[in-house]
Amino acid sequence: MINNQPKLVFMFDFDHTLVDENTDTFIYDGLMPELHSFLKELRHSGYTWTETMRRIFEKLLTRFRIDQLTERMEKCPMDEKTVECLKEIKKRECEVNIISDSNEYFISTILKKRGVVDCVTHIHTNAIKMDTEKNTIDIIEYSIAHGKPHDCKSCPVNMCKGEIVLEIVNHHLGHPENITRMSYLFIVEMERMTFVLLNI
Repeated sequence: MINNQPKLVFMFDFDHTLVDENTDTFIYDGLMPELHSFLKELRHSGYTWTETMRRIFEKLLTRFRIDQLTERMEKCPMDEKTVECLKEIKKRECEVNIISDSNEYFISTILKKRGVVDCVTHIHTNAIKMDTEKNTIDIIEYSIAHGKPHDCKSCPVNMCKGEIVLEIVNHHLGHPENITRMSYLFIVEMERMTFVLLNI
């Protein structure tokens, strides 16, 4: 039987959207705030943001253990209304995608702490290679980890969020079983309610 109700597919950014912080800077603000000037130096030297975060991890892990970084990330603020929203979306059996230039470690840590990791269907972000015994973390660009290079001039080299959005849309268009209409809501900045709604 065909369901006449449109299926909703949500696509959220993460920083300043599902959480009220920039996760990349939040990690060191409470542990080694002096890294802010180090970050600026790297950026001025031509390092990409992902390369910069790789160096930030190296600096942090000379002084802290991975579990201490995890404890710090668990404190990253997520509004209770956002938590309730994600749980309600799950109840309605909608698909939730996170498309973020953060990383798997930060995002999964926060979602687990807030009890909403099972509310998210897919996370599209930079990968992490972690070795707790050696106390090392390496960040791997999304484009490399998933073999998806791009030539978009508006996006950083490690990922094009627009291409990921189109990939999700095209995936559903290729599997239209029991679906009469799809509505895609791409929320990129929760505070200002900036979003794009696509009705297919």
